[in-house]
Amino acid sequence: MGNSASSLPYSIGNQVFALESDGWTLHEGQQKSDGSAVSVFVAKKPALAKSELLKPAQHHFTNCKKYRHPHILTVHATLDTDDPASAGDEKATSMTNTSSKATTGDLIIVTEPCVTLDAWLQTAPPPEELAWGLEGIVRSLHFLHASANLSHCNVCPNSFFVTKAGDVKLWNFSLVTPIAGGMNHIFLDYGRNVTPKPYQ
Repeated sequence: MGNSASSLPYSIGNQVFALESDGWTLHEGQQKSDGSAVSVFVAKKPALAKSELLKPAQHHFTNCKKYRHPHILTVHATLDTDDPASAGDEKATSMTNTSSKATTGDLIIVTEPCVTLDAWLQTAPPPEELAWGLEGIVRSLHFLHASANLSHCNVCPNSFFVTKAGDVKLWNFSLVTPIAGGMNHIFLDYGRNVTPKPYQ
């Protein structure tokens, strides 16, 4: 991941899941100062640049820290390894949310500990936990649409993660776009690339 990743106050551990459709991998991680657990999302820009996933990944990297809600995954730090000066904790990175135009490094996002929605469902949570999870999904989307006036545009199982407390949280802002003013170019370009021409 490059030497610049060491400038983060977090260590990046084993990969636990690959979000192949979005170009991100999920890793275990720890805060260096006290060993507390975190999750780390990594996207490799050289690989993304060979597909149509680079711009959506950069869009997610830029937007993931902007939205604060109990049912949106909490971001602790971000780093674009092409721009090591952006490394740091939440306060240090609050002014450096955008990714570099260079395409040689990695995009790294550190969040609260989480697992994929699918992994959580495989543990067969009881009905009351499932109901709470569904409520979290509804609340997060209501906040995004009604309060932030944004359309998520990519609601699917890979856009939700679950914390150790059993809270289902919204993620994956790769296609998020304002409700007013029409869809942004990233959403439209992505749609053209994944939709067969007869259905465009």
